[in-house]
Amino acid sequence: MKTLSKIGWSLGALLVAGQAFADITFYEHDGFQGRSFVAAGDRPVANLRSQGFNDRASSVIVAGARSERWEVCEDGGFQGRCVVLRPGEYPSLTAMGLNDRISSVRSIPAKQRVADNRYAPAPGAPSQIEFFAREDFAGRSYSTGNAVPDLRGNRFDDRTSSIVVTGGTWQVCADPGYAGTCALLRPGRYPTLANFGFENRISSARAVASTAVPPAPPATPAQQIVFFEHEGLRGGALTATAAIADFRGTGLDNRASSVVVASAAWEVCQGTGFTGPCVILRPGTYASLKEMGMNERISSARVYQAPPAPPPVLVGQISLYEADGYQGRNHTSEAAVADMRRVGFDDRASSVVVRGNQAWEVCEDLSFSGRCVLLQPGDYPSLSAMGMNNRITSMRMVATGAQPQRPPVAGDYRRRDDERLFQAQVTQVRAVVADGGQRCWVEREQVNSGRADPNVQGAVIGAVLGGILGHQVGGGSGRDIATGLGVLAGAAIGANTGRQDVVQTQDVKRCDKAPAQARPAYYDVTYSFRGQDYKAQMSEAPGQTITVNERGEPRG
Repeated sequence: MKTLSKIGWSLGALLVAGQAFADITFYEHDGFQGRSFVAAGDRPVANLRSQGFNDRASSVIVAGARSERWEVCEDGGFQGRCVVLRPGEYPSLTAMGLNDRISSVRSIPAKQRVADNRYAPAPGAPSQIEFFAREDFAGRSYSTGNAVPDLRGNRFDDRTSSIVVTGGTWQVCADPGYAGTCALLRPGRYPTLANFGFENRISSARAVASTAVPPAPPATPAQQIVFFEHEGLRGGALTATAAIADFRGTGLDNRASSVVVASAAWEVCQGTGFTGPCVILRPGTYASLKEMGMNERISSARVYQAPPAPPPVLVGQISLYEADGYQGRNHTSEAAVADMRRVGFDDRASSVVVRGNQAWEVCEDLSFSGRCVLLQPGDYPSLSAMGMNNRITSMRMVATGAQPQRPPVAGDYRRRDDERLFQAQVTQVRAVVADGGQRCWVEREQVNSGRADPNVQGAVIGAVLGGILGHQVGGGSGRDIATGLGVLAGAAIGANTGRQDVVQTQDVKRCDKAPAQARPAYYDVTYSFRGQDYKAQMSEAPGQTITVNERGEPRG
């Protein structure tokens, strides 16, 4: 009995000793370098902030028996994406997408079952990828651990619909020789490739270093962009030469922190399908996306299409477009249009381009009446800010320096419910004031041009009637005098019968004196937002920035 007790005590001591070795050590840098933190198996850590190690781990060592496993999670309280680590050394967490992302950790009981797809690749596991002809890992398959420069030799070119990566990080490309649009796939299961535009498109594949940048094709395409997981062009990368409507499945959805743009400009957006806040990236290197508010927020990207160039300009020209951003049907004019219905563009304009050296007055009503706004030469990607969207009914070119019939009224800049607001950089401010001590405008008014020609027929009839009446007054010579006066009076009255003032309508220029220190009537403001220039007319001078909504419309 004593012997059995001793054996039991010895086994218990060994078990305790074994548990003592069940720990996990996190290191601040790759290769087990820098500051470290150790967690024991009996001490789960729900929030690494308390240890000063939240989102800081870059490499890990798991010690203990083979059955010991640890769960590491992106969010506190063991929430968010979690990965299970077996005992071994993990010199870098980049391949599994957890570099500087671990916020909570706990050991997993030996008897607890864990799904295979939750495990991180075992340390030192060979690179391996398996292609499936149908989604959800169905149909014919092909597995390899070697680079495949052309899948046509394996009868799998443009036939892959789902993938399983069991070891290493793989670069898959749309063209043979690792060219065309490429994506990085970390260890994991990809039941569909449609999310990021690679279904039935893969023609080559190879394993790459998890921290290396995938080599570019021999001839860099003109429309190429490379997204990197970390700032400074480090970490996993995604290369694209065509639009990606959804980054999910590429391994870089909401993870890109730096970008290189080859030559053509690209539009990158926070929402899938090119929605949400977007930013235009011109060719160049962007070592950090934080300043533009896009760090770890990009979900879709496409080549940026600049607005169409207007036709050649002689003196003054205006082009109206049916949709914002110079899209849709358009109408170009070099002459006044008093009724836009005649050209099929009444209440349809949403954006405008004014070319030449003349300003244009655009009005809500026919014949240049109603509320009017003066548009100086320039680009107006949206008329909403000035309250003229789908409202232009007539327009005309005005002389340089002329003022509209009424001072431009600023648009309704009040904030709408649930609008997200941003700050746009003001690039130019022009105060509109009177020139040469005068303020001039144009009015349409009625002008009396004089009386019409005398009514001759009425004069003859009046003279006859006047003579008859005069002849009946008095007698002798007095009667003769009365008859003569009656003829004259009757002729005068008859000549004016049916005669009216003639009234005409014409444009009249009016001017009045302005004080030497005249207050600006309004301000023409140009500002830049998401790579585009906008214009607005404001009653007060702006500061260095103005508040706008996500469509670039000013908000007070």
